[in-house]
Amino acid sequence: MVRALLRDRFKLRVRFEDETQTVAAIVRRADRLGPNLRALPYDCAAPRPEPSPDPPPAPCVLTIIDGRLKAIVSSMEDFARRLSLSGGAFVDATGLTGPFQIEMQFDPASLNDKYASATPSEFPSLADAMQKDLGLGLETRRRPVPVLIVESVEAPTEN
Repeated sequence: MVRALLRDRFKLRVRFEDETQTVAAIVRRADRLGPNLRALPYDCAAPRPEPSPDPPPAPCVLTIIDGRLKAIVSSMEDFARRLSLSGGAFVDATGLTGPFQIEMQFDPASLNDKYASATPSEFPSLADAMQKDLGLGLETRRRPVPVLIVESVEAPTEN
């Protein structure tokens, strides 16, 4: 419906193309998970049950405030996707399945390589925090990523 509105009102024409880009692959670094990566007994993405006396399970979310990351995710793929919204491109290569609760503290500037060493921080880099707190690591990889190409757009017409 939104696509049709944009196409009709703005004469918007777009297409997707795969472009090879550098991404950060989240990988397992240890035989066991880190202390701040905990499996959850419920899926935060599952439909909510009908009203019951029990409190509903927490929804899927990822927040980063002052370098403190807290997340409840339905999968590691969901974690990578949500982390990508904060800067950089992340993909899941852990092989882990199921929902997780994640907590760690890191230097938020390390999300973007351009600013990673701009100012010293009291917090570890994202890669170091993932290793210590989650038992995970980051590896640089090249892979095709879908990119939105705007072919044309016009000023809206009057109603």
